[in-house]
Amino acid sequence: MSRMAIRDNVGADAELRRLLLLAPTDAWAWVILGNLNFRQNFSLAERYFRRAVELSPRDPYAWNGMGVMYAEKRAFPQAIAAFLRALEANPRFANAHLGLAAALSDSGEPRHAFEVLDQMFTTSLVQDSRALPTFEHASRTYRSLAEHIAEVTLASGEAEINLLKAEAERISRYPVQFEEADFGVQMTAVTETAWQHSRDHHVIRVRQSLAPAVKLHMRAHELCRLILQAEARNAGTNRRFSTDETNRATALHEIESELAAVRRAVQAHVVEGLIDQLFRGLMSQLYNLPIDMIIERRIATRHPALRYAQVQSLGLMLEEAVKGCSAPDIVRIVPRRILHASRFLNACYAAFIDHQFAGALVASPPFIQMGAMERV
Repeated sequence: MSRMAIRDNVGADAELRRLLLLAPTDAWAWVILGNLNFRQNFSLAERYFRRAVELSPRDPYAWNGMGVMYAEKRAFPQAIAAFLRALEANPRFANAHLGLAAALSDSGEPRHAFEVLDQMFTTSLVQDSRALPTFEHASRTYRSLAEHIAEVTLASGEAEINLLKAEAERISRYPVQFEEADFGVQMTAVTETAWQHSRDHHVIRVRQSLAPAVKLHMRAHELCRLILQAEARNAGTNRRFSTDETNRATALHEIESELAAVRRAVQAHVVEGLIDQLFRGLMSQLYNLPIDMIIERRIATRHPALRYAQVQSLGLMLEEAVKGCSAPDIVRIVPRRILHASRFLNACYAAFIDHQFAGALVASPPFIQMGAMERV
């Protein structure tokens, strides 16, 4: 293994052969020998792996190595069978889950592959840092599969949206119209309720540039928000979230020393507008993110036909949130306490996403690396 670590494959091969002269029944030596040789000589490596499973038929590493070899050879039925044997021996073996998912995807079974990765993230654990690349690779594959499946299942997603739209119209007693708009990068969707805008219908607008499946998810999100509002309104328990000038003045006073740096960095005529925008954005996060958690849980549990679109959409939203919290221009201008509060709220939402998807989207680590969970 030490020779393999320094890429001395010839020396490693020689050491393994010497070991097998002394201990010909050492199954792991046969496994490592197979791993070392399968890209150069499939038939020879297959003999090594078969000898390993003869000696240790319940060794997941031996079966996993054989599965990787067959997958490399594009012999997918044999690869799938080998990975299944590895998982039979160890159901929490992350490498075998990932290998099986890749073999299934490459053989034209993306939904089955997605389910395998779902199972992996639910059952497998990151034992140490050496396992991190496997889970990161699995997360990228998970999102890629979700995007592909979402695109080919748009019809079923649209049917689910129509059902959800009918429910929103029944509960709110107003029709819903969908529109598209160019919001720039700061907004993905917005709902204008009939009762707030004195109309005879609701309007749900989504960002025009979004992928079709992401638009479906954002419509579902806004429809669920509308349903929650309508249910609260019908029950007489709807409340508005607001602040006042006294609270705003108190907050401004607490970060006055940091605002001085903002005023030096930004042109005078835009300073007050920027500060107001920052405060409004932070209050919007404080109000909306907890509701967003309720909505995303509702979509996941009540509308499984939208799962692939949901994964694709949330992955995109998390990427935008990370950029918005770490872009050098933003870090330079935004007061430290406002930036940290925004990062903290995003980190809480990311932790919820990781809980809901068993870590499959790797949502929290970028915010943890920013120090979002540290006290300031």
